[in-house]
Amino acid sequence: MSVRGQIRAWLELTRGSNLPTVWTNTLAGGALAAERTQPLAWGPLVGVGAALSAMYLGGMILNDVCDEEADASERPSRPIPSGRVKRTDAGLAAWTLLLAGVAGVFALRPEGGVLALLLLSAIATYNSVHRRWAGAVVVMGACRGLVYAIAALALSGRIDAPVQWMVGAVGAYTVLLSIAARTETERADRVHRRSAWLVVLVVPVIWIGMPAGHSMPALLVGVATLIWLARCAGLVTRGRVIPGVLGMLAGFCLIDALALMLAGRPNLASGAAVLFLLTALAHRPVSGT
Repeated sequence: MSVRGQIRAWLELTRGSNLPTVWTNTLAGGALAAERTQPLAWGPLVGVGAALSAMYLGGMILNDVCDEEADASERPSRPIPSGRVKRTDAGLAAWTLLLAGVAGVFALRPEGGVLALLLLSAIATYNSVHRRWAGAVVVMGACRGLVYAIAALALSGRIDAPVQWMVGAVGAYTVLLSIAARTETERADRVHRRSAWLVVLVVPVIWIGMPAGHSMPALLVGVATLIWLARCAGLVTRGRVIPGVLGMLAGFCLIDALALMLAGRPNLASGAAVLFLLTALAHRPVSGT
């Protein structure tokens, strides 16, 4: 296989196109934990972002390692069943990235490292049982929510109410997204898929739970996020599950942009909006699911 082919295989394996969503989650968690009038500590923020990115990539690889048998029958073009990546190489890479991520968070702040170990346990648990237990979507929600908590704790040593609110809101959003994704491979009627519309509730929930300081720009970001998520839910309802779920994945960045705007960080919100566009564009050559 050519070098280009190998790079593409690993990008597919890691769902690398989703990485910007981890960056905006980290940015939101760190910004919400910092004093509103204080600048962010960019060194630690980049460090915890890199560690969490490594854990995300490792978790995605581990998902394919655990799903090799199912993918061989359902999605034989995936990197491992197609033979483009050896299962042993993928397993080694997964655990190297996961452990490196945990070590990186520990190096920044031991308390954050403890949460990183919890995230590692959640990642391993989800990948081990998600094919046999429908409730595993809750574990997936916990994985995404923990990103905010780890970023906040690693940067500030505390997890204040706005961060806790984001952990719950985005965790619930992730559960709904995961349920929607399952309708692609499982038998699901139109009524079942209509549950995807619940994802739009994340917008008013975040609006209610964020600090005071609502403004017209924040309202515009909220409306844009609501419209985007409604579009994604409509796609899922009509049976176009993969495009709808990919849109919801990119929507993490818009949700973070809204939270950052409501927290009085418009410049960071603009950065999250740019990363939303980057994610949506990156999904075209490399699917995020």
